[in-house]
Amino acid sequence: MYSDHDEVAAGARERLLAVMREMGLVDESLSDEVFLERTEQPLTVLGRLGKLADIMSTARNIAARLGVGFIDLRDVGQQDKWEIKEFTRIFDSALCWRRKFVPLWSTDTTVYVVFANPMDYDAMEKVKFLTGKAVTALLGLESEIESLLNRHYPRTDFSNDECPANVEVLGESEEEYDVGKNSNPPIIKMVNKIISDAYTARASDIHLEPTQYSLDVRFRIDGVMHFVTDVPKRLQSYLLSRVKIMAGLDIAERRKPQDGRIRVRVNNSSLDLRVSTVPASYGEKIVMRLLIGEDGIMTLSSLGVPELARKRFERVLKQKGKMLLVTGPTGSGKTTTLYAAIHTIRDGSKNIETVEDPIELRIAGVNQIQVNEDAGVTFSSALRSILRQDPDVIMIGEIRDEETGRIALQAAQTGHLVLSTLHTNDALSAVTRLQHLGLEPYIIASSVAGIMAQRLVRRLCPHCRQHLEEGEIVHWQDVPVLKGVDLSKTFRPAGCAHCSYSGYYGRVGIYSYLDICDDVASAIARGESETELKKIAIDRGFVTIEAAALEVLSAGLTSLEEVGPYLKGPSGVSVTTGLMAIAEAADNISEEVTQPLAVIESSALRACISSSDTSLSKSIGKSRLLLVEDDQNVRDVYRLLFEREMFAVETAVNGLDGLEKVFASPPDIVVCDLMMPVMDGREFLQRMRSRPGTENIPVIFLTAVNTERNEIDLLSLGASDFVAKDASPKILISRVLRLLK
Repeated sequence: MYSDHDEVAAGARERLLAVMREMGLVDESLSDEVFLERTEQPLTVLGRLGKLADIMSTARNIAARLGVGFIDLRDVGQQDKWEIKEFTRIFDSALCWRRKFVPLWSTDTTVYVVFANPMDYDAMEKVKFLTGKAVTALLGLESEIESLLNRHYPRTDFSNDECPANVEVLGESEEEYDVGKNSNPPIIKMVNKIISDAYTARASDIHLEPTQYSLDVRFRIDGVMHFVTDVPKRLQSYLLSRVKIMAGLDIAERRKPQDGRIRVRVNNSSLDLRVSTVPASYGEKIVMRLLIGEDGIMTLSSLGVPELARKRFERVLKQKGKMLLVTGPTGSGKTTTLYAAIHTIRDGSKNIETVEDPIELRIAGVNQIQVNEDAGVTFSSALRSILRQDPDVIMIGEIRDEETGRIALQAAQTGHLVLSTLHTNDALSAVTRLQHLGLEPYIIASSVAGIMAQRLVRRLCPHCRQHLEEGEIVHWQDVPVLKGVDLSKTFRPAGCAHCSYSGYYGRVGIYSYLDICDDVASAIARGESETELKKIAIDRGFVTIEAAALEVLSAGLTSLEEVGPYLKGPSGVSVTTGLMAIAEAADNISEEVTQPLAVIESSALRACISSSDTSLSKSIGKSRLLLVEDDQNVRDVYRLLFEREMFAVETAVNGLDGLEKVFASPPDIVVCDLMMPVMDGREFLQRMRSRPGTENIPVIFLTAVNTERNEIDLLSLGASDFVAKDASPKILISRVLRLLK
């Protein structure tokens, strides 16, 4: 991953390669240069070249040949004896990364170290010198070692010659951008390395986040944020200025948000980066969104739109005088779907005009207009101008107000095909949204031909996905919305080298298409309620978001953990938590309710909270508790529960929010959800434990699925306790009180 110019380390790679040749693992057609010119160890290179059927078995054979032990770093049974944190005070991050080793545990006389190359004798001597103990070398997979290094030894030594030169910054004319005049070479290499790593990791966004002590670099991969490294604070201004220069922004302006664009070539692939800066408390925060090139535009079929919905959608694309809407929250892939639609109809015979904010992707043969409100270019004003440009197809980035919506509908009525987006939860809500904007139902009914609602969920890694365990099937089988699903044929994430041990690789869409047929159009024109519209639409073949989510689950493409938020129970609340909405307070409820919080109805839930025994909590005073939970319903339930138990409760909506509150004012105890957006519970715990002053705060984790694997994993990361969301309230309270005592 990071090239090593140390001749001694290069000699170690040569020794290992020689052994592999003796074992017959390396084809004679592969020269030494193929291995030595790369940054990884020979075993990893052989795996990347597709020359190994099973890299784990090969590694075991190499370890046996060398007379050293092999260790599977994913084996949680091995992790009980690890003392990695103790060694972080001794070993420099740069050394561990350059030589790819991690000290795991030690005895009075020996330290056990996992190496990507057990023939790196110089590195062993350094370990022996720094610890004063004999070294027992173990062989581990390089990818697993890097995963440990990312967790315990974050890189801070970017300003060296180890960054690759496979990133070109391009101007609009595709000529190479001259970067040497604007920044120092180490900073150039640092930024190039960040972009290159993000591209390799399939990241959709790069976040450069200033903190009090460093500049954090995080990637959003498959919709989830991942901490990558922290850059020293002294380099912050140089790195941010370098990015702003590349994006053509004013480096002297640090008090106002700015937007720009960078065009790069990474590994011979063109890539656009949309750059956004905002002033924050510790300096400017920069987010770079990685955008696919025109050659990477996907079709509706490759996006995974179900065949029936795709055919209906494409049928409307062939019509004139109609509107197609795509709905969903931010980040659900609406713009990608619109680009796929344009790609479908872009044949050179049509005048296609778009109004976007911002332009995500420049498409040849399409006239694209960037919204610029400072210059008076809004969606509505640009749309009026477009109508005088003889368009056949009009794409509007978003309908935000009545004026834009009215002009768009009028454009559809006058013979244009109009494509646009709305921010609503489902397809039927789009009709209600247009009505709330002030648009007449009869105009909506006659103009809108179809509405696509969509979501994106993480796709299970096909190399390591596993069937649900028997206990998990029992846990979910009584959930009403899952009654028709054969849970024995569904899968859960496991983790392997292909998916960086996340269990997921890429994302898959959940699509719900509402075809505005004659019956549905008539109901809209009559002003029928959303409930009545849904009944009529389902009778005509409408597939709801919930049903579409179950289809993706049943196909083995994703997990219950991912589709859970879109599977609604009888009261309309997602089954991932199973919590019904909190009704108004009720008095005189029985104390005998002991059902789990995760399956309790509203009245019973009030009973649990109202009747909790507060005698124990009174004995410890009013302790400060931080509750970190992304689901508002769950957050409200637990907050009320803990307040009834005499706690002073502060809440956070995700791990990053919780981290800021912990550092600002450390609580007495933390109760934290495991799976959350922005920053999940695992990363929250690791960051909190690494900071002096907060490393010893008790943390109890809540999770939807109670498995031994989850519990071992969390406890090994430093969690104080573990409670399933289907546990009774009394169990949770007793665990909290036990830790505080």
